[in-house]
Amino acid sequence: MLYPQIMEDRAIESNKWCFDGLERPWLRRQVETHLVFGPISRTVSFAWLVLCCGIAAVFYTLFSTDMFSGLKIGQIVDKLIFVIVPILLLKFPKFQQAAIGWIVTKFSLGLIALLFMTVASLLSLVKGQSDALPNFLVGVIWLPGFEFIPAVTRKQRYLSLARIILSIPVVYLGIQSGHWRW
Repeated sequence: MLYPQIMEDRAIESNKWCFDGLERPWLRRQVETHLVFGPISRTVSFAWLVLCCGIAAVFYTLFSTDMFSGLKIGQIVDKLIFVIVPILLLKFPKFQQAAIGWIVTKFSLGLIALLFMTVASLLSLVKGQSDALPNFLVGVIWLPGFEFIPAVTRKQRYLSLARIILSIPVVYLGIQSGHWRW
């Protein structure tokens, strides 16, 4: 009878250990000084935001009339991850939810920027298309890196705003190339 209690205590301890990394001072500084995730970590539950967007996406797909029923079911199943994961995240405090969102966003943007810099720009260059330079520039602008320098961390809001402003002419260049579409 004592064995299940010991296993449960170990499971609780290991679970606690896994998420203690989300309370590091470095991560707290990164999240709290971010343009988007800073206000989210202080005011709103990130899981509720993602859950509301996920439910809206499911309903939008459910009531869209331009799809066949099999395709519609597949797209609803795809969007259910944005309903299931936030429900699991609701157990965490607001800051940890925002930290998880920040980590996922940085990783995703980093991967997309890297793909823009390498794959998209090189494919455009090989095909002789004129959007190789805009593809590369979008990747360089949005590649995470500078905001991890401790002196820049406090000013990363301005870095994000500068990235948005610099992206406008690059996106315009990409659209003018004729290969970017909305």
